[in-house]
Amino acid sequence: MYCVTEPHRDAGTHPWFERVLAPILHDLGATCAASFEIRDARWEGQSISAGISFVICHSLGAEKRVSVVASGKPSHDIADTADKVQDVATDALWFEGLSPVWPECPEHPGSHALLATVVSERPVWLCPANREVIAEIGTLADPSPQVDSA
Repeated sequence: MYCVTEPHRDAGTHPWFERVLAPILHDLGATCAASFEIRDARWEGQSISAGISFVICHSLGAEKRVSVVASGKPSHDIADTADKVQDVATDALWFEGLSPVWPECPEHPGSHALLATVVSERPVWLCPANREVIAEIGTLADPSPQVDSA
């Protein structure tokens, strides 16, 4: 298990934020070798559009504000947010001298990252080479070997 800290949210954060970001944070924490902190998470409601905004910081101190306009379709919002978080994760991995591929395609190790998209109204990680769905966003497993405590 890698490290993703619990988001620090403004008091007025909308519950939509949890529904969209939680699956991505699961995958980031389970499979990304860089550590991250999520800060200043907020719902930004406006007359024409609304969405979520948060700051994602990695262990070397760099930070980036990520904003996503709500589409009204949670699966699309999750895939769009995952795509933006993927950019931050790959930059963080590169800065730490690690392979800048996240999440790595388990079908083609050392080759390419998975693609965040929507298939059959589900937010998924897709192999861009063979176009096969690898996992639903929020269900990636920790790649490290499990130790039996028995």
